[in-house]
Amino acid sequence: MVPQPQFNLIDEDWIDVEYSDGTKRKVSLQKAFEDASDIRRIVPEFSQGIILILRFMLAVLYRCYQREGIKHGETKHVWGKIWKTGHFDVSVIGSYLQRVHDRFYLIGGDKPFMQEAGLSYQGKNSDDVDDIGRIVIDLPDNDNKFLFSLRSKGSVESLSCPEAAVWLLAIQAYDCAGIKTPLAGSTTARSGREYAPKGQISTGALGLCGGIYLERANLFETLMMNWVMYVESGEVPFLALVGDAPVWEREAISSMDRRRLTGPADLFTFTSRRVRLIPSDDGNAVTGVVIGYGAQPDPNDMARFETMTLWRLASKKQGESLGIPEGTRVPKTHDPKKALWRGLASVLPFPNSEASGQARAGVLTWVNELMMNDDDEEDDDFSDSFLPQIVAIHAQGMTYGTQNSVYEDSVDEQLDLNKALVRRDDVSALSVVLDVLKRIENCVNELANSVTRVHGLARNKTTLNRYEAFSASIRAEAYYALDALCRNYLRTIADDNAEALETQWRDEAHRLLIRLAEHYFQGTGGSWIAKRKVGGSEIAVGDLYVKLLGYFANEEFGLGKLTDFQSTDATKED
Repeated sequence: MVPQPQFNLIDEDWIDVEYSDGTKRKVSLQKAFEDASDIRRIVPEFSQGIILILRFMLAVLYRCYQREGIKHGETKHVWGKIWKTGHFDVSVIGSYLQRVHDRFYLIGGDKPFMQEAGLSYQGKNSDDVDDIGRIVIDLPDNDNKFLFSLRSKGSVESLSCPEAAVWLLAIQAYDCAGIKTPLAGSTTARSGREYAPKGQISTGALGLCGGIYLERANLFETLMMNWVMYVESGEVPFLALVGDAPVWEREAISSMDRRRLTGPADLFTFTSRRVRLIPSDDGNAVTGVVIGYGAQPDPNDMARFETMTLWRLASKKQGESLGIPEGTRVPKTHDPKKALWRGLASVLPFPNSEASGQARAGVLTWVNELMMNDDDEEDDDFSDSFLPQIVAIHAQGMTYGTQNSVYEDSVDEQLDLNKALVRRDDVSALSVVLDVLKRIENCVNELANSVTRVHGLARNKTTLNRYEAFSASIRAEAYYALDALCRNYLRTIADDNAEALETQWRDEAHRLLIRLAEHYFQGTGGSWIAKRKVGGSEIAVGDLYVKLLGYFANEEFGLGKLTDFQSTDATKED
């Protein structure tokens, strides 16, 4: 018997938000749109849930404003008109949500939200269900690991409906691969096991991406900054894709095959898993789940519609694993061990981007499109007045290990950039930034290699693992020491002060690295003159120290000679 539909996400409170006055509460989907200009930000328990809820709400916006034949300039007019009002038109959004109201019930009914009614496991497992902890991503899969978890064992026996709604979004977006229990009707199971489909995206769709979104002062502005109308002017604008339907307007698909995407609304709500939540007897909580592999998005379509990720060209190995040609543009994931500013060249790859095979995230392309005026626009002034002096780029995502079958780490980082660095019409400041960051990278690598050698480790078969581990720890410590300095310059450097700040930045980084080098070398102990045998050669600590300082001072690839500059107010924020 199918349970009666309960807990509708349009009406019930489930999204954790913080209002501008600092108060925190849960709101419904309808209320989130109504109060978007008064809500400072979304604050879910699972921090990576921010990007999921943003994408969910963006899918609603795309569907609300679709219009057949709408042109690029008209979509900019739609965007600009809403931006200038400072709030969403609740009549437009409310009218749409009422039309699809019956598809937003979390529990029960014939078409529960992002689920399949009556879904069960195959054969002798048909009456079984998994513990609800199966969809809680930050929950250890082994009781012995609870020592290292922030969750207690009792907290996962059930989830409230608001909690379950967020984790349902999370598992559809980020679920790991691995062996699963076959679902009823499966024709691909082997020996009672369901394996990840070959040549497909084995994780949830967003698990393949390095999620990027722009963050503003309130939820309205954040949603608007990430509501991309188009990325390439030669492509059909997203609002013209009238066949682009989110998951709640689609019929369930039982196949594990690859499916073509219809647009961003489809992609942002893609259900890569077949799921059924099991409610408690009173229907006020969720106590179990049935889950298995579902259809997978076609990677060839993602570059057209995915606006919230970085890009690179697929290697031969990745092309084979995803069933796509080598060189196809594919999402680039984040490295949790590497601060976002260290990979700024891939976040904002304006100089030589085509040669490197990288492409910036669609949200950044759209920001630049808004700042371009067209003669045929109806008095719309898309100047950069909407772009703040400091642009906050938020990165979120998951990384996986062992054939994507386990969660390895997560990424949740904000990077504040001066708006000069995100504009493509003048890249003088960005060119300076990328050059300084490259020089810092060169010097940090040389510092790590030198200190590792001083400690008696050589890059040979005998000590290679120890060498790499030790040098990696030195690099991590050096970048940690440089973090605040580099972030400060990324916030303040602009086209009109780039030349002056370049000298100051290089000088401050140079002095900091000298202090680190002195600390590390003094820690070796013993004579700085006597020769020490490292690998197959002999070195003296003093000689290597002098050589390292010379590398730092090199004008071609190091940070250049130290100057006698006096720190100015140029790096201080207004």
